[in-house]
Amino acid sequence: MKDSNTFVSSVAMLDINLTRRVILSDEQRTIVEVVVYVFLCGGVSVFGIVSNIINIIIFFRQGLKTTMNISFFGLAISDLCSLLNLLCFTIFLNPLVERSNLPIVSREFQYLVAGWPYVCFTRITSLITAFMTAERCLCITCPLKVKNIITPKRAAVVICSTYVIIFFFLLPEYATSYIDWKFYPPRNKTLLRLVFTSNRKSMEGLVFILNACLGALSYLLVVVFTAVLIYKLKRNSKWRKENNKDFSDQTSSRDNKAVTMVLLIAAFLIVCSAPSIVLSLVSFFLQEFSVLGFHSNIFFAVWSIAFFFGAINSSVNIFLYYKMSSKFRRSFKALFSKVRRRADSSAQRTKHRWTFVGPRKNTSKNYGADISSDNLSKLINSYRCDSFVLTDFPTNGNETSVKDDFQNSVSAEDIRLGLQF
Repeated sequence: MKDSNTFVSSVAMLDINLTRRVILSDEQRTIVEVVVYVFLCGGVSVFGIVSNIINIIIFFRQGLKTTMNISFFGLAISDLCSLLNLLCFTIFLNPLVERSNLPIVSREFQYLVAGWPYVCFTRITSLITAFMTAERCLCITCPLKVKNIITPKRAAVVICSTYVIIFFFLLPEYATSYIDWKFYPPRNKTLLRLVFTSNRKSMEGLVFILNACLGALSYLLVVVFTAVLIYKLKRNSKWRKENNKDFSDQTSSRDNKAVTMVLLIAAFLIVCSAPSIVLSLVSFFLQEFSVLGFHSNIFFAVWSIAFFFGAINSSVNIFLYYKMSSKFRRSFKALFSKVRRRADSSAQRTKHRWTFVGPRKNTSKNYGADISSDNLSKLINSYRCDSFVLTDFPTNGNETSVKDDFQNSVSAEDIRLGLQF
């Protein structure tokens, strides 16, 4: 009887475990990952890569002579690098890549090649945002001293140090894991896989603790500095209005322009980073919500959504810059007007074709340079024709006749001789 009860209890526990596992099946998890990673994250990453390249070009052309430009420049670089790694991450998770004959185990390969670098650059983005909000706080609390406290040179040192420190924290991970050829049983082949050193277990805890602490610290700093910034801004604006209304209106407007953009960047980071922070806490307190836990499929599916929010955070800054900064807006328009002028100039050189009408047959000649009026007269005389046609090929294909003073009648048997420049 006792054995029977034990058997029933075991079956019941098995049913519970199976029920937990099938909350999200493997097929459903794959569908979620493909939709979120490949389509959503991939599409946003491509846009974000282009937009951050534009940001880098504009801030570099404006000059890295102010603390804000240096911070925005460093932020654009970290966002660009994080999106590049996220795009690689989505490529490796594409089922077509996983099922291809490439000599890699894609999910293990992306762990070191794209996974950890992505985490690294998102931490850098958070810390740079925290530095920007802290600087804006100083601008409000002690506006007369802030230029001496945070100089462009010191800002550059802080940004560069942030990159170096974050990279340094990842050294234990790359010192205990690497990519090497190893037998992979599911495909019965030797493939490039993730390999760990003998001291991996002793270093693994340190790596994850450092990463968790950095993530929580950077997020907490952004939240605290953003809250302080909003409080100080409201209090100072109220004080100025009470003491000198005319001065306060002008100053408050200037303060709002300078601070609103940083506040929006910080707010986007807080909102978009919240899912990953919450999921990290859930993973810490709920052991079943992990890579190998009962809810592993939900774990991977929900984390894909957190990655999508991270991609959005790294891609939207160009809209904030364009909306809030008139200087950025002018530089943006100047950049694209210059590109457009170059494109128009290039198209103009290959857009038109001079076609002469004359009695000669089976004759054609190409000219690489513009035809001057003197040369045009010589060509008309040499082909014994007095009319020519200018054809617009790329636009609509229609021909516009241009007549010179030499206009005369032309026989019906005349042919056109193409002269392109």
